[in-house]
Amino acid sequence: MSLKRTYIPINSINDIDLSKINIGNINNRYIDMHGNRYATRFNIRTKRVQIVRIALGEDEAREFKGVVVSELSHVNRRKKTSNEPVETEPVEKKSSIGNENISPSLPSSPSFISLNDIETEPATNSKKSKIKPLPSWIQHYNIVINYDVNVADFIKNMPQRIPAQSERLFGIISNIKNGGLLNRTATTGSHDPYLELTLYFDENISKLAEKINKLNEELSRFPKDPEHYAVFMEKNYRKYMEKLPAEQKINFIKAFILGKEYLNYLEHGFLLLEKCSRHLENVNDSNLSATQRQSISDATNSIEFVKETLSLESGMNAGWLIKEQIYQN
Repeated sequence: MSLKRTYIPINSINDIDLSKINIGNINNRYIDMHGNRYATRFNIRTKRVQIVRIALGEDEAREFKGVVVSELSHVNRRKKTSNEPVETEPVEKKSSIGNENISPSLPSSPSFISLNDIETEPATNSKKSKIKPLPSWIQHYNIVINYDVNVADFIKNMPQRIPAQSERLFGIISNIKNGGLLNRTATTGSHDPYLELTLYFDENISKLAEKINKLNEELSRFPKDPEHYAVFMEKNYRKYMEKLPAEQKINFIKAFILGKEYLNYLEHGFLLLEKCSRHLENVNDSNLSATQRQSISDATNSIEFVKETLSLESGMNAGWLIKEQIYQN
């Protein structure tokens, strides 16, 4: 099962309208403002659409089941000791899937979802450590962590540095093409390596750079409520943020949203440079002119220079994320 899920934000479980559930959206998943996750499914036995609670891992499932058992026990005690009625009547809604009409029932409170109706997904963090380790590529590229990074200046200068990095990366692709090198590789055949590099740049460098700049502007000038960003966080990070003072929450959000995206951008920068290097290594140099040989040398030197730049950026970015406890080294 993939760990990457897309959840639809809702205020509460009551926002899930079972009358609109059909074969096209029954697999949707939802997350409320408190971080509780839900899904809809068709119960073959009862012939009804149900809302089920999703737990991230077995520990959370046991924890939620414990709450349900406790509340059900409390209700049963009230029934035995009082003549006062206890309302647990389900809300009836109409729904259809395919050509079959269904009358699903849903408890009025998620606390009374059946113990059998709790689905689990793999937890992304171990029990021993709730902070994820840095991505493995940090060690692969021998990135030196800068623990003394001035975070305010680092974020402030992003709008200037990222376009410069993107320009250097695309400049390497252009220089290789202008040197006529990509048409002289031993393994390309009918494959267009320049097109491959350009598409990779467009999808993983250019688009990410645009996204990061928009996020930076939003978070710096008109940030939304912390609850909006909490939807995108795993449970442990969300709980940690909720305990922070108001003025520190935005710093944590910037690191979690903006810093992680920038780290993703930097990784793709390294991967693009690797692709360029592989194409240069495959160049058939048997009939190269002196100008073309110089082009290979210049491109190789440019790749090494940009690698050093990306390494420094990655070290500062990683130091920032460690400071905010997004990652640990």
